[in-house]
Amino acid sequence: MLILLNRSVKCLAIITLSLCMIGVSSAQSDRAEDISILDVDADGDVDALTDGLLLLRSMFGLDGDALATGVVDLTNCTECDATGIDSYISTIKGTTYGGLTSGTGPAGPQGEKGEKGDTGATGAAGAAGADGSDGAVGSPGATGAAGADGVAGADGSDGAAGVGGSVTELSDALVEDNSMYIGNDPSATTSTAEYNIAIGTTALESITTGDNNTAIGHDALSDNTEGYWNTASGNFALGFNDTGFRNTASGYAALYLNFTGERNTATGALALYSNSVGTDNTATGSVALYYNTEGYGNAATGAGALYYNDTGIYNTATGVNALLANTTGTYNTAIGYQADVASENLTNATAIGNGASVSESNKIRLGDSNVVVIEGQVAFTNVSDRRLKKDITNTKYGLQTILELVPVDYQLKSNDLFQVGFIAQDLKPIVPEAVTGIEGDLDKGETLGVTYSTLIPVLTKAIQEQQALIQSQNKVIQQLQKDMTILKQKVGMD
Repeated sequence: MLILLNRSVKCLAIITLSLCMIGVSSAQSDRAEDISILDVDADGDVDALTDGLLLLRSMFGLDGDALATGVVDLTNCTECDATGIDSYISTIKGTTYGGLTSGTGPAGPQGEKGEKGDTGATGAAGAAGADGSDGAVGSPGATGAAGADGVAGADGSDGAAGVGGSVTELSDALVEDNSMYIGNDPSATTSTAEYNIAIGTTALESITTGDNNTAIGHDALSDNTEGYWNTASGNFALGFNDTGFRNTASGYAALYLNFTGERNTATGALALYSNSVGTDNTATGSVALYYNTEGYGNAATGAGALYYNDTGIYNTATGVNALLANTTGTYNTAIGYQADVASENLTNATAIGNGASVSESNKIRLGDSNVVVIEGQVAFTNVSDRRLKKDITNTKYGLQTILELVPVDYQLKSNDLFQVGFIAQDLKPIVPEAVTGIEGDLDKGETLGVTYSTLIPVLTKAIQEQQALIQSQNKVIQQLQKDMTILKQKVGMD
């Protein structure tokens, strides 16, 4: 066992020595002359094959030609047996690489990290780096204190001297007879006119005897001669008025063509523009009653109200373009945007509501075709006093009339509203009193209508006649029942 251990140790030593020899031979050729001590077979070369095999022979105690045939020259090798090799190895035992070569050997493996040394002195400051990009703009700083007042500037030059004197000294002004005219001097025409005020070029320039007139604006009341108590405010307002009186015009060219018309009021540009002799008209709104010439007693409120009215009288229109189509119609009323008459010459027609259009004289129209409900707290009341009626007789209509009627379900084209009722064209031949209107131009609203309340008396008469028939039939039935009872008694069935 000791022998085996000894040989194992020898083996390790030999292998280690062999590797060192090989490494030195291949990587350090320049140091070959310094490692000749490893030449076991003394052939002048350190060779891993020959010298290494001889070491193996020593390790295993081989003799003879074992591990040497063809490789080692045993004839000339004096120390090639196990004993000789062991002796040779003993002589070089402890020899280091430094003893084999005078030069520096290859670097050994890195040792363990040593302890951290003391902090060195601060190095010199490096060179300044390049300037960085500009940063974002900061928020505005607080307002600085107000600076001291500057030195007062020099006095400016004196302005031009104002015009001296009074209005009477103006070349285009006149003051006389408690009247004042600024902008023109009508002294060539005025004689006894009093209490007039005119401001504007040509305002009241033709005045002769008219009193208490006020004209403000270019050409306002410029043709007025004898007219009195007129007020015109606006360029060309009442421009052609001659003898008309108590007129009020406010707005550009309002009542411009008025000549002898009286007691008219126009407020708005071009309101009552064409009026010449019409009286007692009131127009409020741009171009309201624009074409009126001779019509009187009309009241228009709203731009374009009664715009085309010419000779129509006592019409009332409230709303933009209300009664727009009326020209010669009288006593008509329209309330609402574009509430109007279907014809230009109706009388006593009334249209109430947005877009309402009345088609006949003496008719009232509520709302346009979009209206689906007309509502009130109580029902409409018809005048029915006997003292107001004549030729009173029992109605000719009755049960037979009702049997001829054709009730229908239908849908209105204008708003798809479902309703139940009668067709006016079907009802008219049967009960003409219940049908109103005319079957004319649809665009003018000339349509037929049904007064359903008129059918109430007809229905009442029909029920009465039907009840009379029922009572008569009941009498017959009762008599038949009596006769049946008597007959049963006679035949012994009872």
